[in-house]
Amino acid sequence: MIGLINSGLKSALRLSFKIPQIRACEVYNAIFNIRLHTIMANNNQQMTASERIVAEARKHQTDREKTYRGQALKMYPWVCGRCSREFTNANLQELTVHHKNHNHDDNPTDGSNWELLCLYCHDNEHSKYEEMRFGTGKEEAKDHSGGTHSPFASLGDLLKK
Repeated sequence: MIGLINSGLKSALRLSFKIPQIRACEVYNAIFNIRLHTIMANNNQQMTASERIVAEARKHQTDREKTYRGQALKMYPWVCGRCSREFTNANLQELTVHHKNHNHDDNPTDGSNWELLCLYCHDNEHSKYEEMRFGTGKEEAKDHSGGTHSPFASLGDLLKK
């Protein structure tokens, strides 16, 4: 089974270089889905328990990619919406889909609630949201931009002398 997957990946990579409009991951997923369903249909009784678990996990992964992440990756350029970091197939796992309204069940097909963020910007965005929602609980976090010390408060009195 692993041999089929590896040969599918190599074929997908070769195809993606010949046809630049097709991303390698899209081709690989299509090839993998076809082979996975064929293997599971024909050899479900012959598969060991660990092979069955791996096959089911891969199937769930490909099903997940048909959801909002896969749609967002096809819809938007592979660039972080905050720091403008660009992504390729090699580091695509570091690019996440952020729900702008923080509701993970709100997935319109036009992608209006999504933005692609790198792991760091996504974590920062959720940290800001949690701080806004629950507060930090620390006294230091409050804004003391006004300050309490006024170094020139008595300057007028000193100039009058």
